[in-house]
Amino acid sequence: MRGEAGLLDRRLGKASGKRVPSDRSEEVEALYRTRYAGFTAKHFHEHLVKEHNFSWGYTWTKTFLYSKGLLEKAKRRGAHRRKRERRPLPGMMLHQTARCMCGWRASRRSI
Repeated sequence: MRGEAGLLDRRLGKASGKRVPSDRSEEVEALYRTRYAGFTAKHFHEHLVKEHNFSWGYTWTKTFLYSKGLLEKAKRRGAHRRKRERRPLPGMMLHQTARCMCGWRASRRSI
């Protein structure tokens, strides 16, 4: 093909060949709601592969469960090891300001 027709992507608008069939995704949703409710995404995916011959990846399983609202994002963790701004203390910047503002170093050199 030449010209503009050769530049067009003929895959646009078509379903991927790797896409999970809709009946299989409905089965996954039903299994999670009935038999595996409360499982983590990883644990649920392990059971799908082992007991139900599921051949798609963990990432698909996890994103599918999140999209259906079956899993919630983990709560934000506590403040342990979270960075914070240092508290200003008296004399904290003395080493920088003393060099500029007073002449105690100059008087020391003359000795």
